[in-house]
Amino acid sequence: MEQKTVTGKIPTELHARFRSEMEARGWTMSFALEQVITEHFENEKGRNNTMENTRTLAFAVSEEFFQLVKEYLVWYEETYHRRITQKQFIIGLIEDELERNAEAMKERRNRLMSAQQEREDTIRLSERNEDAGTDASETEYIEETTEDEAAAEYGEESAEDEAAAEYGGETAEDEAAAEYGEESAEDEAAAEYGGETAEDEAEAEYGEESDEDKPENEYREE
Repeated sequence: MEQKTVTGKIPTELHARFRSEMEARGWTMSFALEQVITEHFENEKGRNNTMENTRTLAFAVSEEFFQLVKEYLVWYEETYHRRITQKQFIIGLIEDELERNAEAMKERRNRLMSAQQEREDTIRLSERNEDAGTDASETEYIEETTEDEAAAEYGEESAEDEAAAEYGGETAEDEAAAEYGEESAEDEAAAEYGGETAEDEAEAEYGEESDEDKPENEYREE
């Protein structure tokens, strides 16, 4: 791999601390600079990718356990010539464990999703049944209302028919009475006319008798 030179000036105090750290770890200047720069960019990349969606994972451990972790980190640097932080170490352990059990966790997720889907299907079926029952009740109510309206309308029509029939009966009675009155008037007129005719005939007959009596009276006088 091609190599490039990196140089720069830093404060004397920071330089002293950096050199002391390198000597304690057994690093060369080139390796130390590489570790520092690499860690910087990795941390910067992680911050940029997760800054808006991060959660804190913190826990307390015993002093003995903490020292064992520190010792492991030193051993890792000496063995692999690469420095890792406590955060990187813990995250790496968690990631390894998650990867090792990925299939089992996937099966569990599928079971949970299937159970959730069954519950949702049951709820939707229950809601559809309730809606169907409500629709049936509304349909039955509408049918009953329609029947009541038809019955009421039929009753009104029957009442109108009865009133018309009653009115027709009264009209027929009135017409019959009027016709009877006319016939009675005609009968009375006929009777009156007959009476007058009889009187006239009687008078005429009386007149004829009188004419017959006159010659007899004249004969007697002679």
